[in-house]
Amino acid sequence: MILGLLATATTAVAGVPAQAALITRPNGTWDGTEFAFRTIGADIYGNQPLAQALELMGISRNHRAQIVQAIEISPGNYTTPHEVARIARGHRYQAMVSGGVTSPRAWVTRNVVPYPDSSWSSTMVDVWRIQIGSVRYVFGRPHGCNNWLLITISGGTFDCRCIPEYGDACS
Repeated sequence: MILGLLATATTAVAGVPAQAALITRPNGTWDGTEFAFRTIGADIYGNQPLAQALELMGISRNHRAQIVQAIEISPGNYTTPHEVARIARGHRYQAMVSGGVTSPRAWVTRNVVPYPDSSWSSTMVDVWRIQIGSVRYVFGRPHGCNNWLLITISGGTFDCRCIPEYGDACS
């Protein structure tokens, strides 16, 4: 059964186009345009493979192996990050992969915004910068939830999976 994941609210939200529905996950809410990330550690990705996270984010198949080689020694064992930074309020992150440990399967969302009053304000994140040809990726892994963030991408595109029936928080 594909559903049976997490409760999904389908209540319309003021100011959001009628076709958009509010999708609630343990760590935040998709309102049709952005995912308000509220709670670190509420739906963790943990030590599941980075390659799976990259696929869910829609990273080019041609780039996935090079990114994994640059970051992941083995699942849960990573190279030294290029920096450790604090999650910044008001920043937008391109995509985030959560779940699969505390929920039945991993899922993805895009246009992630740390909610101002959330636990994000004190969270540190490991950051890796990967250059492949003309495309520059910046990935992050917040301490406490071990989800994967696509912080930025320049010189290229990504096509995030968006299948709400699989638990993805997007529309």
